[in-house]
Amino acid sequence: MARRPELAQRQEVAGLEAIIGPEAIIGPQAIIGPEAIIGPEARIGPEARIGPEVRIGPEARIGPESRIGPESRIRPGGQN
Repeated sequence: MARRPELAQRQEVAGLEAIIGPEAIIGPQAIIGPEAIIGPEARIGPEARIGPEVRIGPEARIGPESRIGPESRIRPGGQN
């Protein structure tokens, strides 16, 4: 029997949703903007700020206190 893929989490932010991929880790006090998409296994450091409509690829790493501006793109496996 084929296994169903894990579903991404949807998290409401100020009336709009952000999508958090399976096994992604969001650090304490990090802020994820509306309509952002965080890829599977991505890591967002503590107190990071992710702007609206940002796309963070699978396995990307965002460091502590990082600031990612609106509509930015971080490639799969990328680091900031």
